Amino acid sequence: MSRPTRPPGTLAIAGLLVASRDGSFHGVHIGPALLLPFVIFVAARFGTRWASVATMGAAMIVVTMATLGRSPFGNVQPRDLVVQVQEFVLIMSLMAC
Repeated sequence: MSRPTRPPGTLAIAGLLVASRDGSFHGVHIGPALLLPFVIFVAARFGTRWASVATMGAAMIVVTMATLGRSPFGNVQPRDLVVQVQEFVLIMSLMAC
């Protein structure tokens, strides 16, 4: 019997995050912080190498959304959005170590 290599629902959470606009999806707040449990799971189960890959993937999703104007952290000014994306990537990287 094969065990899953990622927690169930990870792709669903990433899909909801990508589908959200201004940090909400049909009135429900969907933020990038929902990706943190996935990164921590990968770090605990597979080690630093795969935690770096998971962090990079999650960071790419958030940075791409911010670049395309989808604003994953809500309706904020562009300069504040840049700071929030940088803080999120830093915290996610520290938690994955």
